[in-house]
Amino acid sequence: GVGTGGMVTKVEAARIAAAAGVPVVVVLPEVNLGDWETRQPPALLFGEAAGRWHAHLARGLTALVAGRIAAAESAAWAMVELDGGFSTTPFRLLAEAARRDGRAAEARDAAISEIDALHYPLMAFLAAPRAGTAERRLLAAEAERRGWGAVDLRQAFAAATGEVLPGRRLFLDYCHLTREGMKIAMAAVAGEVLRRAGGGAAPETGPEAGPEALRRRLAALPEPEVPPQAEAVAFLGAAVHTAHRHLPVTDRRDLLVHWCRRALATSAGVAAALLDLADARTAPLPEALTAAQQRNLRSAYPLTLQHGWRWDGADADLLAAMRATLAEAGRPEAAEMERLLAHRRPPRLDADLLPTHLAEPLARPFPEAMAPAGLAPRATLRCLWPTVGIETGTGMRRLEVVARHPEGAGPSAAAEDGTAAVEAAARAPAAGADGDDGAVGGSGLASSGWLRWHLAASGPRLTLGWPLPADGRSGGDRLVGTLDGAIRDLEEGREALLHQSFGELYSIRAVDD
Repeated sequence: GVGTGGMVTKVEAARIAAAAGVPVVVVLPEVNLGDWETRQPPALLFGEAAGRWHAHLARGLTALVAGRIAAAESAAWAMVELDGGFSTTPFRLLAEAARRDGRAAEARDAAISEIDALHYPLMAFLAAPRAGTAERRLLAAEAERRGWGAVDLRQAFAAATGEVLPGRRLFLDYCHLTREGMKIAMAAVAGEVLRRAGGGAAPETGPEAGPEALRRRLAALPEPEVPPQAEAVAFLGAAVHTAHRHLPVTDRRDLLVHWCRRALATSAGVAAALLDLADARTAPLPEALTAAQQRNLRSAYPLTLQHGWRWDGADADLLAAMRATLAEAGRPEAAEMERLLAHRRPPRLDADLLPTHLAEPLARPFPEAMAPAGLAPRATLRCLWPTVGIETGTGMRRLEVVARHPEGAGPSAAAEDGTAAVEAAARAPAAGADGDDGAVGGSGLASSGWLRWHLAASGPRLTLGWPLPADGRSGGDRLVGTLDGAIRDLEEGREALLHQSFGELYSIRAVDD
């Protein structure tokens, strides 16, 4: 503990343990290395250097999808050379390349490097907290200094499962354990307590230590008794939490389907909770005012704030995963899910889709994503990633976009199927939509750096892509100017932006035809 938030200090823990006559055991945590990814743009890279970094990433992801592992790894190392190893993203690309190539140990090492590369002062996007190498070393050193026992969950999980890249089998999300993960962790702790309570020998020779002893203990232990309804809610909550808090480098929509499947397989009654969630998300009013939420809270499968009611968003990827799961299982609720999604709430006329309809709400500067109480929200969305996804619902939408670019350019994008048709006036932005049968068209005019245009988009998601900087100015020239501005902001008590902003969005509104 750290002595705050209701936690006890290590001195208090030692006193409590001594009074109870039990040994103190420090648990070195493990985290989800296989499934949980951390996408962050590079700090202190601007202009052409930032453009090259993002271009390498695009090439690396394309190569990864095509199975060209060497090309993906080459692109990742080119990114590391540019960012100095201070961004998480290239290490995740390396981890995924190694995993797909069957090199699990290398994938684990790259995933650990990904976590270690996340430095709080250089964060652009809000990230999930995960213990890295420094934290584990600190805990191990403190345990050794005080003569306490220590259990390394990384070793325990590998010994019990034979897997060196822990993922969804043991973790519900980035760090919280599944039932099997809890059983393994507590079996390892129990073994260390027994060894120390009996004045046992060293860990490598004691009868209660070692991989074989752990496996024997696990085989003898009964399964933890967890009501299927509670576990199904945990799995569904994992899907919702992943949809809200996971900002992956690669396409991880399969992870949402995985947790929905686990929930339905654990307790078929959870299908009603899936429908309630879809009903609330597609209703033309806030979730807290829907009958669906009240119905769910009174059911055997209540979703709490942490399970997903905390955020009011479009959740298109989550809804798609729930629909696919019900259809795959042949559940009768699949038809009702189709009906709900076919009539999902469209944006109200003149309603601003920023930020409640962002496809990835975390893909913005994390102080803005946190929305601290008492502070007025920022007037614009600063785009620290070259693309921005907006959920627009079903059918054709007429949208008015107001945006600006640092150098007067406009965003551009194309439909995922390549069929987008764009008509744009001089200096006006082009826009694209992705999703089913996506198609767009639009035009606009620029004034004082701000661009305003109307576009028509079909498909559930509109994607705007900003041009990558490639003006030939040196990264050093841009860096000096940007650091001067950052220093001035800090001196005057403002947030300092240390990342390339590709553009700003003021509003995206639904308008009449």
